Amino acid sequence: MCSCSSTESPNIHSIFPAHQLANETDTFEIFCNATGNPPPVVTWTKIGDNNKVYPTGKSLRVQNAEKSDFGTYQCTAESVRGENISAVATAEIDNCKLTLSIYNFLL
Repeated sequence: MCSCSSTESPNIHSIFPAHQLANETDTFEIFCNATGNPPPVVTWTKIGDNNKVYPTGKSLRVQNAEKSDFGTYQCTAESVRGENISAVATAEIDNCKLTLSIYNFLL
Protein backbone atom coordinates (compact mmCIF):
# COMPACT_ATOMS: atom_id res chain seq x y z
CA MET A 1 0.00 0.00 0.00
CA CYS A 2 1.40 3.37 -1.01
CA SER A 3 1.04 6.23 1.43
CA CYS A 4 2.12 8.70 -1.24
CA SER A 5 -0.04 11.71 -1.84
CA SER A 6 -0.41 13.16 -5.28
CA THR A 7 1.05 16.59 -5.81
CA GLU A 8 -0.07 19.22 -8.23
CA SER A 9 2.00 22.18 -9.38
CA PRO A 10 0.57 25.60 -8.56
CA ASN A 11 -1.85 27.04 -11.07
CA ILE A 12 -3.57 30.43 -11.28
CA HIS A 13 -6.99 29.91 -12.82
CA SER A 14 -7.87 33.60 -12.79
CA ILE A 15 -7.01 36.96 -11.31
CA PHE A 16 -9.85 39.41 -11.09
CA PRO A 17 -10.60 42.01 -11.82
CA ALA A 18 -7.63 42.13 -14.19
CA HIS A 19 -8.19 45.89 -14.61
CA GLN A 20 -10.15 48.26 -12.44
CA LEU A 21 -10.69 51.96 -11.85
CA ALA A 22 -11.00 53.51 -8.39
CA ASN A 23 -10.83 56.94 -6.83
CA GLU A 24 -8.24 58.05 -4.33
CA THR A 25 -9.38 57.22 -0.79
CA ASP A 26 -11.50 54.33 -2.17
CA THR A 27 -10.90 50.67 -1.45
CA PHE A 28 -9.91 48.27 -4.21
CA GLU A 29 -9.48 44.52 -4.06
CA ILE A 30 -7.90 41.91 -6.34
CA PHE A 31 -8.50 38.16 -6.03
CA CYS A 32 -6.02 35.52 -7.22
CA ASN A 33 -7.62 32.10 -7.74
CA ALA A 34 -4.58 29.87 -7.18
CA THR A 35 -4.68 26.12 -6.61
CA GLY A 36 -2.24 23.26 -6.16
CA ASN A 37 -1.60 20.24 -3.95
CA PRO A 38 -0.52 21.07 -1.39
CA PRO A 39 -2.13 24.53 -1.67
CA PRO A 40 0.44 27.14 -2.79
CA VAL A 41 1.47 30.17 -0.75
CA VAL A 42 0.20 33.32 -2.48
CA THR A 43 2.15 36.58 -2.24
CA TRP A 44 1.56 40.00 -3.81
CA THR A 45 4.15 42.44 -5.15
CA LYS A 46 3.60 45.85 -6.70
CA ILE A 47 5.37 45.93 -10.09
CA GLY A 48 8.08 48.59 -10.13
CA ASP A 49 8.32 48.53 -6.35
CA ASN A 50 9.67 45.06 -5.55
CA ASN A 51 10.42 46.15 -2.00
CA LYS A 52 6.68 46.48 -1.42
CA VAL A 53 5.45 42.96 -0.72
CA TYR A 54 1.95 42.57 0.62
CA PRO A 55 0.57 40.02 3.08
CA THR A 56 0.09 36.54 1.74
CA GLY A 57 -3.35 35.31 0.78
CA LYS A 58 -5.56 34.95 -2.26
CA SER A 59 -6.98 38.45 -1.87
CA LEU A 60 -5.22 41.83 -1.89
CA ARG A 61 -7.24 44.68 -0.39
CA VAL A 62 -6.04 48.28 -0.43
CA GLN A 63 -8.10 50.61 1.72
CA ASN A 64 -8.02 54.40 1.60
CA ALA A 65 -5.96 54.24 -1.60
CA GLU A 66 -3.34 56.89 -2.25
CA LYS A 67 -1.80 57.77 -5.64
CA SER A 68 1.21 55.58 -4.81
CA ASP A 69 -1.08 52.54 -4.36
CA PHE A 70 -2.29 52.55 -7.95
CA GLY A 71 -0.42 50.46 -10.51
CA THR A 72 0.13 46.84 -11.49
CA TYR A 73 0.21 44.08 -8.89
CA GLN A 74 1.64 40.60 -9.32
CA CYS A 75 0.13 37.59 -7.61
CA THR A 76 2.64 34.72 -7.21
CA ALA A 77 1.59 31.21 -6.19
CA GLU A 78 4.53 29.12 -4.89
CA SER A 79 4.58 25.44 -4.01
CA VAL A 80 6.56 23.84 -1.20
CA ARG A 81 8.84 22.45 -3.94
CA GLY A 82 9.73 25.97 -5.08
CA GLU A 83 7.65 25.95 -8.27
CA ASN A 84 5.85 29.21 -8.91
CA ILE A 85 3.52 30.90 -11.33
CA SER A 86 2.43 34.54 -11.52
CA ALA A 87 -0.36 36.70 -12.90
CA VAL A 88 -0.88 40.48 -12.92
CA ALA A 89 -3.75 42.92 -12.42
CA THR A 90 -3.90 46.71 -12.66
CA ALA A 91 -5.68 49.31 -10.53
CA GLU A 92 -5.84 52.82 -12.00
CA ILE A 93 -7.14 56.15 -10.75
CA ASP A 94 -10.55 56.87 -12.23
CA ASN A 95 -9.83 60.26 -13.84
CA CYS A 96 -13.38 60.57 -15.17
CA LYS A 97 -14.89 60.62 -11.68
CA LEU A 98 -12.13 62.95 -10.48
CA THR A 99 -12.80 65.37 -13.35
CA LEU A 100 -16.55 65.27 -12.71
CA SER A 101 -16.00 65.94 -9.00
CA ILE A 102 -13.81 68.96 -9.73
CA TYR A 103 -16.32 70.24 -12.31
CA ASN A 104 -19.22 69.92 -9.81
CA PHE A 105 -17.12 71.68 -7.16
CA LEU A 106 -16.47 74.61 -9.51
CA LEU A 107 -20.17 75.01 -10.32
